[in-house]
Amino acid sequence: MNYRFRMAFYPFVFVSNKINWRMGRSFKCNKLDINSIHHLLHPGMVVLSHKDYEFTNLFIKGYWTHSAIVIDPVHVVEATSKGVETKRINDFFTSVDDFIVLKPLFCDVFEMEQACWYVKKVVGFPYNFTFLHGRKAFYCTELIYWAYMLACRDLPARLEMDEKINGKILNPQIIFESRNSWQTVGCKHSASMGCACNDSLEDICRLKGEVNT
Repeated sequence: MNYRFRMAFYPFVFVSNKINWRMGRSFKCNKLDINSIHHLLHPGMVVLSHKDYEFTNLFIKGYWTHSAIVIDPVHVVEATSKGVETKRINDFFTSVDDFIVLKPLFCDVFEMEQACWYVKKVVGFPYNFTFLHGRKAFYCTELIYWAYMLACRDLPARLEMDEKINGKILNPQIIFESRNSWQTVGCKHSASMGCACNDSLEDICRLKGEVNT
């Protein structure tokens, strides 16, 4: 997608981010007991999510349509139409219909914490509606790849990520499909999505007395 096309695409992306037809329907994870998954969440882990009834689902390739990164036991950082912002973990998970938690296989805990440090530095930056790679605005998956490219600059995985980007728009599904780079540590709807979780669906998604499947 060239520069002119992306710039022309900007108004459409801006408006489409605000369109949905949920019409008061509750999120499937709205009763999620965060304590049941808290042991899975460590700084640097990535959460991919899906919301039903979103207009953006029609043109974002793949099932997973959004990504965020855990930065501490209480917060994630995500890039939304409002910009790069910090959100409480409880608020994030209870406002989605499906999620999967991933751990990078290409680095250790130190690099994961470094990635979090880079992410924190750009909280408050605007959303990248043009999807042109830069350092002044970010869309959700771009933010994660940017942080890990900096944190892993001396690792071979850096070259692999560079090759994946190569000017392309990165969607969350790309992370999910990079099985050699990311390990699934927890998810909801594991049976239907083939997540291959280390924990069972019941252990991960205990919903205050019942499990939604």
